[in-house]
Amino acid sequence: MIDEKDARLLLGRIFTMRLPRDIGELDLDRFPLGNYIVFRDALKASFEDSKQQIDAAKRKIRQHGVEPVFMMDEEGGRVTQISECFPSAPSAAAVSEQLEPAEARALYRHMSEALADLGIDINLAPCVDVNTEPVNPIIGCRAFGSKPETVAHYGRAFIEASRQLTGCVAKHFPGHGMTTVDSHLDMPMVNTSREDLESIHIPPFVSAARAGAEGIMISHCHYDVLEAGDLPASLSGPVIKNLLRGDIGFDGFVLTDSLDMDAVTRISGPAESSRAAFSAGADNMLYTENSARFEEAFEALTADLVSGRLDRTRLMESISRRRALLDRISSARPPKEGISRKRYLELRKRVMTAAVRMEDSRGLLPLRAAELACVTTDHGLLEKTGAYPKSVEEIGSPEEAAGKVLLLWLVEPLRLKHSLEVVRRMIEASQVSVLVTSYRSVAGTLDTCDAKIVTVDTSPETQASILRRLFGEMP
Repeated sequence: MIDEKDARLLLGRIFTMRLPRDIGELDLDRFPLGNYIVFRDALKASFEDSKQQIDAAKRKIRQHGVEPVFMMDEEGGRVTQISECFPSAPSAAAVSEQLEPAEARALYRHMSEALADLGIDINLAPCVDVNTEPVNPIIGCRAFGSKPETVAHYGRAFIEASRQLTGCVAKHFPGHGMTTVDSHLDMPMVNTSREDLESIHIPPFVSAARAGAEGIMISHCHYDVLEAGDLPASLSGPVIKNLLRGDIGFDGFVLTDSLDMDAVTRISGPAESSRAAFSAGADNMLYTENSARFEEAFEALTADLVSGRLDRTRLMESISRRRALLDRISSARPPKEGISRKRYLELRKRVMTAAVRMEDSRGLLPLRAAELACVTTDHGLLEKTGAYPKSVEEIGSPEEAAGKVLLLWLVEPLRLKHSLEVVRRMIEASQVSVLVTSYRSVAGTLDTCDAKIVTVDTSPETQASILRRLFGEMP
């Protein structure tokens, strides 16, 4: 019979939790976790200070007898954590459009050198979803493209460039690129055929595994042809055990997407979903937002392990995979000559410049009106524009747009509160309209706008550049 203290130490290796802003909040006596995901709010203003913060956290974890694994979501583009202390990479879509694979390797090699220097062991990237849905609300520019060959090619370049420096996790198996629902908000129901999954969406994951990806992250989408019940892939034995482990033969580290996303929390409590994910074959249960949900899940599985309800042999398999992952990372030796910062910045600038296309034949930009009406799917926009001497007011009807200068900012149609028909009527009612979007299909649909900025990179730096085009230089 295993005692509670030993159970906690073992389970601390199959859960991942968000690293707190203050490492003094690490409750390692109660939750002796070895795995943490690092978001931007846990970093400091400078690279060196951030490095010291991570190093201090790792020392504290080691003092509790656990070898830590620190993970980060650093895809580039809008999924970046380090952009405030390091010039982050452009989006995957922008990279594949503007760089040859050899150039992409150079870009990602330097990015990975920075992550390794910071103290990051595993990058939860690349995103190897094939974005076959033009208005996909969650993947979009995060994908290398809409063709499996392109995604596989650039996903391999990302992994090959990174694996001597940081481990990589390909996501979101068996594919999130065909969805019209954001799994942060609800469970996408996928009725794609088995043939399409196997010919379009799964091949980039097979390629990523062959390129040396240490892990694969499972999506929270439900796939009719794979799962007879109502479970998302992350909780599904047919997806993880049968398809990924059995048919594909992947024996690496398997992580869930965050189990506190609404796709899961709408159908299952924390204890139930963690049990289901573990039973389905996941080696690691990820929690990124809600510490209360993580604590409930951890306590439930601790009780299961002490009582014998949780399969200890199965647990040791997952711990062995983690150990193998640690051994591989610790034995990795970066090449003697890295990629120069100058070369990285040149490639990055080239991509980010070409990623933004502006149509302004009437010379309307920068906008001269003192007051702007706005329709946006980015509700941090009003805060971003607060430094400019213009008033930006969010509106919700064509009547409110009448006679005004209308700004449509990064319009992602499936996140909009309004139909595109309502947006068209707003454009017709306005005096002048300007569209900023990362969706080319939206730019084509809203073709009556007076000016457009279309970008395949939505990184913080690119957004700041677009704001300057819209409003002029900061006063």
